[in-house]
Parts: sequence; C-alpha cells; structure tokens
Amino acid sequence: MVLRGGKQISINAEKLVVGVEQLTTPLLRQMAQFGRWLTVGIPVIALITFFYGVALQDYRMTYTW
Repeated sequence: MVLRGGKQISINAEKLVVGVEQLTTPLLRQMAQFGRWLTVGIPVIALITFFYGVALQDYRMTYTW
C-alpha cells in the first residue's frame, strides 16, 4: 500500500505480507517432490556415468590438449 505520493513515496510492506496465505495444492506438492528427486537424481546419474567411463571404458579423469 502506498501511503504518500510524489517524492515522498512510502510503501507499507508489512500490511501487504501479513494477509498473504501460502497456497499449497496437491499439484504443487507433487512438483516440489519431483524437484527434490531431480536435485538428487541428476548428480547421482552423472557420477555413475563418470565412474563407468573411468573404471570400465579406460577414460582418463582429466583432459589434456
């Protein structure tokens, strides 16, 4: 809510935040769970792929020009 106009603008942010409820629906909960799975799953797959290449395919851990 803007309390003054012009050069003396003052916004009362506390009143805006107090009345806001957090919206949680089943879809948002499922999306949050999926995001957590991706956050863990992608690095795990990357590490498995990396170690597969190093251990079984004789790739080097470092790249040289």
